[in-house]
Amino acid sequence: DPSDFTSIKSATTTSTRSPQDIRDMARYLLIEMEETHLFWIAHLRVSVDIPRGWAFQFDKYVYLPSGFEYRYHPADAYFLGLSVRARLQQPGDEISEKEKRETFLDFIDANGKTYFYNFYTNETRFNKAEKPRRGATKKQILDEQDEVESNTSEEHDEFNPISLSKPNYEPVSPAPERLIYYGPAPLQEPPATVAQPPERDHETTGRRVSTLELFSERSDETMDDHEKQKRK
Repeated sequence: DPSDFTSIKSATTTSTRSPQDIRDMARYLLIEMEETHLFWIAHLRVSVDIPRGWAFQFDKYVYLPSGFEYRYHPADAYFLGLSVRARLQQPGDEISEKEKRETFLDFIDANGKTYFYNFYTNETRFNKAEKPRRGATKKQILDEQDEVESNTSEEHDEFNPISLSKPNYEPVSPAPERLIYYGPAPLQEPPATVAQPPERDHETTGRRVSTLELFSERSDETMDDHEKQKRK
């Protein structure tokens, strides 16, 4: 059951990014640094390419069939929502100390050697003396995506980056376990640095807002921008 986050502890993707890249992505996805049990989501996000039909042009992502422009990576909203659901399904205070210490994510260093890192203990291992916990399988990822699409209208799918229409995950060399959401080659490589995450304090009102509110507001702004473009 892909909605059962108690069975998902880490991403099965193998990333050439560093543990610090995962921390940066976790912050971007509004995952707190003490929520190491959710870092598998950030680990998976850094391994995801842009969806089919999208291209990165200068400082924005463009959906080629309609010309719709989006400031953020088209997969961001999906992973923001995934982190919200995972947090609700299994709060951090329900994770045992033993479980946190046994959960590792896999990486590849500059020499192509696989190593394993634990974000709770900051421990690095270069062997499988204790096999790291596996994470979301390819089938679980696809099932999760199917659930998103089943609740999204066809018209919505045509332009909305919140729904990653027609998922297509495939292994890619040289890391055979790495899964990417593939599409046409981007016109320009996305920037290496992660974009600044949304603020926890609302920029306009200054009040404290929840992750879910930020996620919902971003979705609404995306829809409003598209409607304005349609009327031009």
